[in-house]
Amino acid sequence: MGFSDHPAQIVRINIGKGNKRTKIVVRRQLTNNSIEELKTLLYKESWNEVFHHSNVNSSLKDFFYIFLYCFDIAFPYKRVKLRETINKR
Repeated sequence: MGFSDHPAQIVRINIGKGNKRTKIVVRRQLTNNSIEELKTLLYKESWNEVFHHSNVNSSLKDFFYIFLYCFDIAFPYKRVKLRETINKR
């Protein structure tokens, strides 16, 4: 068996899915409902721990702990699919 005298043929078939790529990212969803939930959580929180410190740094530290706790509840991380369309010009 020797080499063929016919050149090779290459065929590329696009079936539509090849033009779009999906990328999954993790991010927080900041919606009007979640902002209202954060406001409600902060309103219901007892701030006595923050106001009873004589040291400003301790008050700020307690404030951040409370705020971040409420923030994480109101705005949890979610996996989101992003679609990227490839422009073949």
